[in-house]
Formats: sequence, C-alpha cells, structure tokens
Amino acid sequence: MKLELSKEEVTLIRHLIRDRIGELGPEIHHTRTPDYHDQLKDEKARLKSLQEKLATLK
Repeated sequence: MKLELSKEEVTLIRHLIRDRIGELGPEIHHTRTPDYHDQLKDEKARLKSLQEKLATLK
C-alpha cells in the first residue's frame, strides 16, 4: 500500500505517536488487568515500529 503525506502531516503523526508512547508507559505500569497490560505493551511495540518507519522519511 502506498500513502502520500505532506511533510507537515508526517511531522504531526510523529508527534502524535511520540505523545502516545509517552502516555503508555505510566498506563502500562498502573494497569492491573493482565490482558489489558499485554494489549498496551503490544500497542507500544507497534507504535515504536511505526515511529522507526516514519524516521526514515524525509
């Protein structure tokens, strides 16, 4: 799949991902439900992967 984004859109997405990753740390730490804890960790891993992909864009 190809997706064309402007530089401004890429920058916005990078900021949103960075912010969400930052929010997930404390949320993961304070979650008491094992299944939800795992879901949050998976989400964080997917976001970090996406963050790395976006880092290669100019």
